[in-house]
Amino acid sequence: MALKDKKQTKKNHTFLQSLLHAWSGVVRIFKQERNMRIHIFLAVLAIIVAAVLQISRLEWYWIIACIGAVLITETFNTIAENLVDLITEKTIVN
Repeated sequence: MALKDKKQTKKNHTFLQSLLHAWSGVVRIFKQERNMRIHIFLAVLAIIVAAVLQISRLEWYWIIACIGAVLITETFNTIAENLVDLITEKTIVN
């Protein structure tokens, strides 16, 4: 399978280059996945409600851990979907 565009295929040369690639991946997931946008919205809503209710420090830890777990799981789900699309030769929408 040949690359049709001139995307980078070698190792990153600088730490900044790595960060830029990681950030572009985060932006792509946010643009591509409706569920990620919904999760982000609900996470912000949960944080606002928690702030209004003045929850304890331990409860904040649990809220942040749960939000992180959901976002990480959605990211892995998106990665798996894109890999399946690559294997089955479907076009990935940018």
